[in-house]
This record gives sequence, structure tokens and C-alpha cells, in this order.
Amino acid sequence: MLARKIYIDSSFLENADESDKYILERLSDSDRGICEHTARALIDGYIELFLKREDDDYTTKRKALLLSLVDLKSQPYTTMDYFRARRTMDRSHEGLESIKNELLDEVANAVISKRTPRPMLLVGKPGCGKTSLLTSLAHGLGKGFEVISLSGFTGSFMIKGSDTQWKGASHGKVLETLVRTKTLSPVIIFDELDKLGKSDGYGKAADAFMDLLEDDRKTDFTDDFLTLPFDLSKAWTLFTANTLEGIPEPLLDRLRIIEMKDYDMNDLEKITKRIIKDMNASIAPRTIEFDAEAIKALVLNRGMLNYSARPIRDAVSKIFASKASVFMKDPKINSLLVGAKTVEALFKRDAIEIIEQPEKYFKTGMINAIAVTSTFEGYLSPIEVKICKDMTGLSVYGLCENMMKENALIAYELADSYTREKYGESVGGVSVNYMASIRRNGDSAGLATALAILSEYTGTALRSDIAVTGAISMKGFTLPVGGIISKLQAAIRYGIHDILIPEANRKELTGLETKLRKSINIHFISSFEEAVALVMPASLKKTEVSR
Repeated sequence: MLARKIYIDSSFLENADESDKYILERLSDSDRGICEHTARALIDGYIELFLKREDDDYTTKRKALLLSLVDLKSQPYTTMDYFRARRTMDRSHEGLESIKNELLDEVANAVISKRTPRPMLLVGKPGCGKTSLLTSLAHGLGKGFEVISLSGFTGSFMIKGSDTQWKGASHGKVLETLVRTKTLSPVIIFDELDKLGKSDGYGKAADAFMDLLEDDRKTDFTDDFLTLPFDLSKAWTLFTANTLEGIPEPLLDRLRIIEMKDYDMNDLEKITKRIIKDMNASIAPRTIEFDAEAIKALVLNRGMLNYSARPIRDAVSKIFASKASVFMKDPKINSLLVGAKTVEALFKRDAIEIIEQPEKYFKTGMINAIAVTSTFEGYLSPIEVKICKDMTGLSVYGLCENMMKENALIAYELADSYTREKYGESVGGVSVNYMASIRRNGDSAGLATALAILSEYTGTALRSDIAVTGAISMKGFTLPVGGIISKLQAAIRYGIHDILIPEANRKELTGLETKLRKSINIHFISSFEEAVALVMPASLKKTEVSR
């Protein structure tokens, strides 16, 4: 059956060159997969823009872009695509069955309904595999894909191109994806939607996505450089984000949102073995193997920092690099075995050490808090408090961001209300110093701060082998915090015997390695009063303290 042609008045072709005729011929072919309404608009726009006006500097660029686009065709989703995508994802992403099923459900629906899958957004912690999972899906579908990082994107021109009135004007990332993938039905992965910049005066970048998310607008997507509508209804748009915070509501309303779950220990062990296998493939015929204890050490000390594969990959890479010199020194060596001691030595070398032997100078008004860096490395962070009779309120010292200062104030007000109730007087003026030259933010030092203030007020020194983490409410309830596993590891590294953590974090320790659990006494705390009863004697009485 011959493809139906869209009529073009021959009088418009009198001044057309060969490239004009070829482009119009291809646009008039309604069998290419472009919506007929859009094809008609394209033809009319092309005639108006290129055949009725004189050439300018951008005419050649626009024609070259159209020549790259007019031969592209769409590829419908098939049953083979579905099963190939599943096989590809299964080879590289352990423990994400529910997420894979949701993605494949969209593919299955596209096969049955003969429509493009809905736009989707994967949300999860950094390093949890969002982008790599979508990349694996796109590889399996075999339709061509592009990953576009949105970090720092501000103006809409980055997505939709720039107007020719601007010097250096060019088409945007979306049409560029069609050109690079050579198809009308690519998978476009927009990475880090939550890091999309704000408007810089050239149109909001977020607004540019609206034309990609509405079915009735995708067929007439207009790049500001080309200025002609183009059918993008066959392109599947996927997004990733670390958090939903800051993403405009109109975008979220048009996306199917899937939250990535945390890996468990079994998943992380499988991932670790795969990472080692992949890295061994790159150094074949040499091999570096890891024994069972070394793999467990990698999972506990790296994977469970934030339930992510990325820290494991970084650690394995460091070990492979450190062993490379062994192969270089002795070419006869083709195989090495890595044990737990080698892995733990690496962690000890990379550990953040704020202080040494804190017990030597631990005094009244001091407590060990445990914290994590932005990369979830745990470290011991002592807090020291001084009550000053010549001041009122709270002063905070250390490299603290706003959220941490706010939680220090909550801790101060909680301790003050406690002393008023128990001892009939206010704490008075308090200075709090968060030791360590590490910029920090968050609420996990709240409970420790309140206990340190009470220690200083009562003149009761706390044990140096106790560590505390936990957010606190103004009414004295403990709230969950992040990075529990890495905090436990930091405490163990310093010889801490007891650690207080919020009751709400108990579920994170389910199935935790027995060796780690036996190394420390974990106390689950629900309130400030429970914490006081644990770290201070029951017969506590206020003594005269230096003010």
C-alpha cells in the first residue's frame, strides 16, 4: 500500500533548491510517524520561512537541522523490547525487582496500547542506582537514548533552543537527542531534576518540560531556534531526582513518581561481587579476588553508609589501584587475594579523625556526638558547653548551617524547661561549641546538645565512652536521623561502648551483621527523659557550677 502524501502547491517549489524539495518531499510523507496535523504545519512553516524570505546566516543551519530530522522514523514498542529490557536490567541491578516491574509495566502497556509510555520520575538517595537503572532499561529497549544532566540548567533555551536574535543561537537538547539517536522514539533521561536552576531571565527551564509532558502538546513541540513544530509524541521522557523538594508542582503532577527503596545486605553483597567481577574483566588475564569476610567488610563499611553501591565501587577501585603495583613489580604474579584486613586498613586510612583519645580531657559539659559528612563518612564530634552568668540565651560556635543552629536552640529550650521543672530555675546563658573544622548541617546533634547542657548545669561529667545521635523535638521526643550505620562504625573505631540512637531508627538495624552488633551496646531512646536516666545517675542533684 502506497503512503498517502500531503498536498503541496507546486507554485511554491519554483524557487526551491534541491535540499528544499527533498525536505518538503519527506515532510509530505505521512507514513513516517509524524502526526499529519504537525506535518502540515511543518510544511506551511517551511514554505513561509525558507521559500518566501531571503536567506540569512541561520537559514543554512536550520536546513541542516531539518535534513537531519526528516529521514527519522519512529519505532513502536514490541514484546521483544519488553523481554530484552528485563534481561538487561537483571544483569546489572540486584534487589530492585519492584522498581524494574513498574518500569516494565509501562513498556508492556505501550506494547498493548501502541502508545508511548508515560513520563516517569525515579526518586532516591545519591548512588542508589537511579540513572544506571534507567540507562540499562534504555539499552535493553534498543531505541537509542540520551542522558541529559539538569544540574545548573537555568534558561529554557537549554532544552528548547535559543532564538536567532541571539548571537550563537542553536537548537536545544531535545532536538539534538533526535539527531544523535537517529530516531523519533528515543528514551530521553533527564538526570537530577531537583538540581534544575532557577530562572535567569531567559525563561524558566522547568516550563520547557511542559511541552514534553502533555500528550496534546508533544505533537507540536517547537524548538525556539527551528521555530517549526516537530512531533515528539514518540519520545519517552524519564527523570531522576534525589528529592522532590524544590521541583515545581506542575511538573510533579504530570509525572508518575517511583521511589527507590534501600538495598539490604544481601543485595549489597551481590552488587559487590558484580563490581569485583566487572573490574577483573578490565585487568584480565590477571585477577584480584576478595574473600567472604572482605566482601562483608565492604558492605558494612561502605555499602550500608547510605545503602548505596557507589561507595562500594569507589572502595573496590582504590583496592584495585593499590594492587596494580604488585603486578607491575612482579609480572609472574597473575592472581591476588584480598582479605578483610586489607579492606579495613583502607577504611582506617580514609577515616575522619577529629580528635585522639578524647577520654584524656573529657570534662563536665562535654558529650560525644556522632555525625556523618555529606558523603556519609562517620566521625566522632565532641560537643562542649559552657554556662556563663554574664550572658543570656544561646551562642553557637563551629561551622554550623542554619538547620543545625535551629536544632541547638530547640535543645537549649528543652534543657531550660527541664531544669525549670526539676530545679526551679533557668539554665541561663549557654555557649555551645561543635568541635571539628567540618561544615555541617542537620538535626542529629539535638539530643546530644541537650544532654551536654544538662551535664554542665548539674556539674555531672558524662562518660567518654558514650556517644549520642538523635534529633529532638521541643516536647522532648526523639526523632529519626540518617547515616546510622556509618555512625555506629565511627563509634566502634573510637572504642565507644554505648551508643544512644532514636527508637525510630531501630528498623534500620534489622538483620545487621552480628559482629557489628556485638561490638557495641545500642540503646534505643524515645525521649529526652529516657536519655537522661541512662547517662546520668538517678540520684542526680544540682551542684554549684562555674558560671
